[in-house]
Amino acid sequence: MSEMNSVIPLVDIHTHGVLSSASEKNIVVFAESPGLIKRPPSYQGLYTFGFHPWCADRVELEGTIEKEFKARLGDPKLLAFGEMGLDRACQIDFEMQRKIFIAQVEICTQLRTPLIVLHCVRAHSDIMGILKRSHFEGAILFHDFNGDKAVMKQLSTLKNEVLFSLGANLFRSNSAVVNHLSLLPLDKIFLETDDCTRSIAEVYQRFALLSEQKLPQVTEAIYRNFKRVFPMLWGKVL
Repeated sequence: MSEMNSVIPLVDIHTHGVLSSASEKNIVVFAESPGLIKRPPSYQGLYTFGFHPWCADRVELEGTIEKEFKARLGDPKLLAFGEMGLDRACQIDFEMQRKIFIAQVEICTQLRTPLIVLHCVRAHSDIMGILKRSHFEGAILFHDFNGDKAVMKQLSTLKNEVLFSLGANLFRSNSAVVNHLSLLPLDKIFLETDDCTRSIAEVYQRFALLSEQKLPQVTEAIYRNFKRVFPMLWGKVL
């Protein structure tokens, strides 16, 4: 951390373990998913809220999602809705996942939310198809992104601004995102701890190493991304 600019905070855009990023200097966003992960009672920071595909079989399609989303609209700590999405590697019925994901996208469209956080495992084409057929105009943030060159090219055809949050897969030397990291523009990148035991500082250091950039440059760029994507927080936590 000696190289890290002490003034600029680290941004952990997606975490399920607040302690891994706990610091007054860091910006932490806790990812809450009903039936899967709940915010600790003591946590008073920023958060996202969405129905995870792993819990799609436990969500009542009629009314529940809209009610839960609308109940949180006025919360100044709510950063975005998500994570939501599709996961072909889990055991939950895929058609049920699709229905829950589509319902969330439709409600976010109605509410005109500026950004949604996506969970996507082996389902980029499915998610793209749903987004292209939808009227959602906000940005989309792929959490723990691990796509290759072909996926990145596909995503570039979306009408939405596409952002990428990187984390655990940076530590897997043969992961798709490591092998294609140079194709991701720095102004579209965030970093995260998710549910791993590594600190956000370690994730920043790993990204700087792999991308062959200096740590202060990475820190400044991601903080700048945060201020641009979430301007409504200016003067509150920045």
